[in-house]
Amino acid sequence: MTFPDDEYKLESDSEAGSSARYSSSNRTSTSTSFNDNYLHQDKRPFEWKRKHSNAVLVITNAIILAAYLIVRCQSLAPKADIQRAFANMDSLGGHSVRPFKRADAVEGVQPIPCHSHNDEEHQKPLHDALDAGCISIEADVWLQDRDLLIGHSEDSLNPSKTLKSLYIEPIMQIIKDNNPDIDLSSIKASRDASPKGVFTANTSQPLILLIDVKTDSRDTIPVLMDQLSSLQSGGLLTHFNGRLIERPLTIVLSGNTAFNDLTSTAKEHDIFFDAPLDSLSSSSQYTAENSYYATANFDKAVGKASWLGDISDEQIGKLKEQIKVAYDKGLKARYWNTPGGAFEKHVEPAVERGRGCVECR
Repeated sequence: MTFPDDEYKLESDSEAGSSARYSSSNRTSTSTSFNDNYLHQDKRPFEWKRKHSNAVLVITNAIILAAYLIVRCQSLAPKADIQRAFANMDSLGGHSVRPFKRADAVEGVQPIPCHSHNDEEHQKPLHDALDAGCISIEADVWLQDRDLLIGHSEDSLNPSKTLKSLYIEPIMQIIKDNNPDIDLSSIKASRDASPKGVFTANTSQPLILLIDVKTDSRDTIPVLMDQLSSLQSGGLLTHFNGRLIERPLTIVLSGNTAFNDLTSTAKEHDIFFDAPLDSLSSSSQYTAENSYYATANFDKAVGKASWLGDISDEQIGKLKEQIKVAYDKGLKARYWNTPGGAFEKHVEPAVERGRGCVECR
């Protein structure tokens, strides 16, 4: 029998049984030997790849485990008051609105110098910040149809979420509850009696409401002053009449607020400006007469922290100098975007010594 398509041939018909160049058994043996050699040659790079893939997997798992242990140890470590507030604020996330009704929700809460940024985005605006002890609360305000709506973006605005309903009226109610024996409708009676603030643990501590004006300040400020009239007439607003008189509520304007729209020739006023902290040393226009806060982005004003959260001696010096300049002008320093690692070691003590305020992130 011949195999015309095979790679081997018989030399002659007469020698078919004995003289084949390649026998069937030889063919099988050759094929097996070829396959063995192929597998033998391919096995080494396969094993190399498998071993190195395992090594990469082990290293990756070790990095993940180390990161977890670091975070876990940090969470178990003792926290300063402000960091506890940060943790509280982080755990109170959400976007639903539940009006704040009772003053006893902040009964015994110790106020600390922290700031609730984008407060309206918390589950309970105002309430969560007060429960965490934050003395400063920020609300984003938009003027629409002669009313002041609350929302971080214009798309998020809801006619039912107003500055008056979420902040002004609840704050007024808390102050009334804490001062049952004072006629808060009389500015004279109020100022003579020095009403208590919202924190029963420290009744002299004012609550700062930082209003981030999102619309034109020339149109927004008159509407704001109208809505603050009940607090103003009751003598409950921090004001300047030749000197700073702190009351239960301090109003500070930022965002689109133009400095010239806020300042006036009036001897006495009830709202203050949020001055640029990193340019205080080069400007004389920002004083305790017109400003209350001096604010800066930490990264821009002091510099970025290392990936471990540390800051250099030069940055520490810059931090202390900025806070000192604010303090000497009678202003309170406020930083946002503060680094985690350097926070407790450098930022918090420096700001507290300058009677300033840092940001809840």
